[in-house]
Amino acid sequence: MNAMTPIDAKAHALALYETACESHRRQDWRMSAHALAAVLKALDIPERIQQAAEPAKPAAIAPKAPKAAKPAKASKVAAYSMTAESLTRALRLLGRAVEARNSTPILSTVHMRAAHSYLAITSTNLDFKVSVRVEGEGLGQWEAAVPYAKLRDVLAKMSGPVTMTGERSEVKTRKVNQETEEYRDSSVKVSAGSASAILAGLCPEDFPMGKFEANYQVPITASQLGDALQFVRLSISTEETRYYLGGVYLHSSTQGTHVAATDGHRLACVTTAPQETAPTFGGVIIPRDTVLAILACIKAGVDGALHVSPSGVSFESPEVCLQSKTIDGSFPDYTRVIPETSDTPVSLDGAGLSAMVARVSSVSDAKAPPVNLAFADGYLTATCQPLDGAASSESMGYGCTGAYDVSMSVNANYLRQACDELGDVVEFHLGGSNDPIRLANPAKPDRLMVLMPLRV
Repeated sequence: MNAMTPIDAKAHALALYETACESHRRQDWRMSAHALAAVLKALDIPERIQQAAEPAKPAAIAPKAPKAAKPAKASKVAAYSMTAESLTRALRLLGRAVEARNSTPILSTVHMRAAHSYLAITSTNLDFKVSVRVEGEGLGQWEAAVPYAKLRDVLAKMSGPVTMTGERSEVKTRKVNQETEEYRDSSVKVSAGSASAILAGLCPEDFPMGKFEANYQVPITASQLGDALQFVRLSISTEETRYYLGGVYLHSSTQGTHVAATDGHRLACVTTAPQETAPTFGGVIIPRDTVLAILACIKAGVDGALHVSPSGVSFESPEVCLQSKTIDGSFPDYTRVIPETSDTPVSLDGAGLSAMVARVSSVSDAKAPPVNLAFADGYLTATCQPLDGAASSESMGYGCTGAYDVSMSVNANYLRQACDELGDVVEFHLGGSNDPIRLANPAKPDRLMVLMPLRV
């Protein structure tokens, strides 16, 4: 310090002081104090030397205002108020994108962003993302990422008005790709009446806010979409080997918008009426989890619009936005396995047939019991004969203008589900014993199911 000129000494002391103001580390404050002491000594002000030589504290020196981009101390912001019921409803939708077991901690959290009049909460599993906007009253803006499961459990025990307060920790450092970076964790205080809980979270800037492009609006209402997805959902395959069947195939033609799903053993299809001004679009495969999430939104009363692109799909409304990737694969030409309609279909009571098949198949311990269906002389006879020697059978009359003498074996569970989905009347359009069976309801001409017979 002796070799420095007075001007250099002052500049050096000022630089150390600014560094201490930004870092707030004890070592930086001490170095700054010694530099200031040397400057004071050079100016011959003994009474200040003793004060400057003592270990400096943040409160002893008026700190310089920190930069807005890097606040150094923990920050607490204004509270945000809403009802526990609205938050619980939002969390039910958000839970679709949160996996219970996750090796990446940030994916087990929900991202919360508070504005002056609403709270935006987002969850994601990297394949699809759900964002819900909850209306309320707030006095400030903040961000946090807190564990979904803990937030859900805490809110489940609360009722009435809920107040949330976001808080950020002091600046911490970590190694990322051989480089040191600063970050700040977050926490949220949840209060309702005399009850309160503080949830420790992670750095909200680490939350992956990916965006999935979907720019074409499908000409289908939320009600039509919900009915179609509800009808075809059970036919979605759960086999990982044929991943391209693990979703709902959505495409359009001159006949309208088609929603189809198949697992190779059964097929369900719904066609909505065409619109003159709507252009056709290529097919996309919506993943099964995304389908169930969209259904949950529609059942919760969300009136959204469906948008698609070759790589993404979204279901959007003013309060909910669901975005997802599509399955990258080629869906088979399912129209080739749909039998032609018969001029003399067999008409049966749907509820009665479902109950009869349930009684007949009850003697089997198999998860997918086969049931033989024999059509002859105006009666349908269902028979089940498992390998343990048990047997059961039952008959019911049917309406038909033609004569049939044909039998085939089908999966009892699949047939019961088809009857439940089609409703009060089920028409069988029959061919040979090994031909696919077309099932329909004349009152619902926009939908059909196809069952493949079993080879037993």
